[in-house]
Amino acid sequence: MRPSYYLLFFIAIVLINVSSSDGVPQPVAGAPGDSTQSCKACHNSSGTYVPSIEMTFLNKDSVATSQYTPGETYQVKVKVSATNNPKSFGFQMVGLTGTSNNNVGTWTKLGDKVKSEKLTVSGKSRTYLVQSSPKTDGVFSAEWKAPDTDEGDIIFYFAGLAVNLNGRDSGDNNVTGKKTITPATSASQDLVSNIMPFIFPNPTVQYLNVKNLNHGHFIVYNYKGEMACEGQFENEPIDVSMLTQGTYEIKFIDDESRNTTLTFIKL
Repeated sequence: MRPSYYLLFFIAIVLINVSSSDGVPQPVAGAPGDSTQSCKACHNSSGTYVPSIEMTFLNKDSVATSQYTPGETYQVKVKVSATNNPKSFGFQMVGLTGTSNNNVGTWTKLGDKVKSEKLTVSGKSRTYLVQSSPKTDGVFSAEWKAPDTDEGDIIFYFAGLAVNLNGRDSGDNNVTGKKTITPATSASQDLVSNIMPFIFPNPTVQYLNVKNLNHGHFIVYNYKGEMACEGQFENEPIDVSMLTQGTYEIKFIDDESRNTTLTFIKL
């Protein structure tokens, strides 16, 4: 009888690995309530990969933004990458209100190898996006329709996984991140009253031009929320050529401590 037990155990391990390739059976995006779970629950031995993850939030004009207008639809892209040439990538993402951690918005037009799944966290049902199968380029996308009313800050939590596709639970590695989107109805906090500030070109290779902002101080943050650079602005282009490729947030603070934050992509 003992050989048959070994055979059943082997079959169970194979089924677990196959099933996780087309989705994650538990919440691992790093959102509140996910804290006891991570990708390591199934991929429990870190490999040599060093993964990174970033999310881009684009309006109807395909311009990166960090604000939403109630009822509008946005394109959301998650890019997972890693060192040492992993075979493929997976991801998971969820959008929650910043105050109550409730599901918010509606996912539509899911991109290639992206699906939605319902998971229960702290007794509440949440809709997560996850890979339907591993993707070699690590780019996952979908459209997200904002709620019809102002829900305050909305936080997107996401996790990425770099995998070797060896059929076992070893050698892979994961990373998490988050991005906060603020309601556009908070325009009264802009540096110039009733005039929406903007930066261009976006994406950019070297310089950012700033319009509708007074002089003051700026701070640039990377996707991890770490400060990348800072300086003073006064009606002249800001040199960002020293930054590596990726998505950044730039926060402007004027002499009266009023501030606004914009998102840009560095090529």
